[in-house]
Amino acid sequence: MENFENMEEPTPCIHCGEWFDLQDGYGSEKWHPNTTICDNCRTKEIKEISKDEEIEDLTENLSDAEDNVVRYRKRLRELGVLLTESKSEKWDNLDEEISKIYEEQSDSVGQDLTDVGLAAAEAFEYL
Repeated sequence: MENFENMEEPTPCIHCGEWFDLQDGYGSEKWHPNTTICDNCRTKEIKEISKDEEIEDLTENLSDAEDNVVRYRKRLRELGVLLTESKSEKWDNLDEEISKIYEEQSDSVGQDLTDVGLAAAEAFEYL
């Protein structure tokens, strides 16, 4: 209670419950928008916001990198460069092949499964 004597406007922090002088508080950006929080909570909130922004940036960069890898590998194949494919790339290519089969043969039901099986066996080098 002795701390209240030094405060002009004692206020409890809505986030942690600690008392602080309202003039020393900060507006919350994420946890409690349009509400004043204490300095300690503001420091923690800023760290959390920074972490969220970094996660968003890294996720976006990773997505861009994955798109570039696919595009570059495709172009290298077009140029005749033989590349070793990872399993995920084989699955992606198989998915494209199966899509083509179903688009081309929408009328003939029985042949679709045979073509899909053949495409899968070739994709994973069983044939």
